[in-house]
Amino acid sequence: MVDPVTKGEQLPKTPQPGALTRPETNGGTVVEAANAFLATLSEAHRSVAIYDFADPVRSNWSNLPTGIMAFDRNGVRVGDLNDEQTTALMGFLSTALSEHGYAVALGIVGADRELSRSIRASKFKWSSDNYWLAFFGEPSESEAWGWQFGGHHLALNVTLADGRSYMSPTFLGVEPASSTDGGATVAPLDPFIEAGLTFFKSLDEDTRRLATVATRPEEAWVGAGKDGVLPALEGAPVSDWDDSRRQSLLDTVALWLAMLDDASSQARLAEIEADLNDTYFAWNGIADGKDSIYCRIQGPTLIIELSTVGEVDGGGHYHSIYRDPTNEYGSKVTNLN
Repeated sequence: MVDPVTKGEQLPKTPQPGALTRPETNGGTVVEAANAFLATLSEAHRSVAIYDFADPVRSNWSNLPTGIMAFDRNGVRVGDLNDEQTTALMGFLSTALSEHGYAVALGIVGADRELSRSIRASKFKWSSDNYWLAFFGEPSESEAWGWQFGGHHLALNVTLADGRSYMSPTFLGVEPASSTDGGATVAPLDPFIEAGLTFFKSLDEDTRRLATVATRPEEAWVGAGKDGVLPALEGAPVSDWDDSRRQSLLDTVALWLAMLDDASSQARLAEIEADLNDTYFAWNGIADGKDSIYCRIQGPTLIIELSTVGEVDGGGHYHSIYRDPTNEYGSKVTNLN
């Protein structure tokens, strides 16, 4: 539940990335944008921004707010950056993510700006200042490297290798479900929620019955701290579906993949399509609203979960996780298994 605003509470001091106008990238590569950001940092900041590619600290990510974290997040904090550095960070994100991905990520950050007005903000440290960017390996056109950006309700873990980006694991969440930015309403997870609902409602009665599972996790089976966990396959097997229904499922999955550039997302979609006969769709909840939703799409190289958290009120609270369990943190493409 979103608390009432505390009168007179000071808003975060940093330039706000919530304006969803996409920064000008000048056609540069992700490597160039990363190096442009790193060039703005002091030696002290740079020393905490870059880790060895295989550093195990990379698995230290969480969807929890900073005030109740059990460990420190990796990298440099947005709230510790000046205007030039913050602008360069936004330029990097806008280059490394698709337009859709950039809008989703900044919409999640914007929701924390909304929470920063809460009477509980000081306890949980809800703030759009409390997001961190880290690099794993030096940004390179020829060698594998990765980056991580996250904070409350957001964890983007991306690896770049052989001209392609991979994003496992990636956590997307939001509370409240919508916020305002420059007078506009921003609801970053609405496309995902609507896609899940629309897909389930499109199924015939027999398939809905087969897809519906009796129990669901409180949030997600494979969320933060659950690297290596594989839920039991359950729900409706895609192998029994016709081409139209299979394509509808792929179109739903594509929303998550579209966080990245088109070439990377299309290549990943082709891999998932090749495994569709071994993929399952599971659902728990109602079909006529957003009050109780849990769905999971799971195959040999894919786990997507989307769920409501607690009772959805006027604010709304949703969690989602995307994983390729065979390629976490780029382990398959960089031979780190």
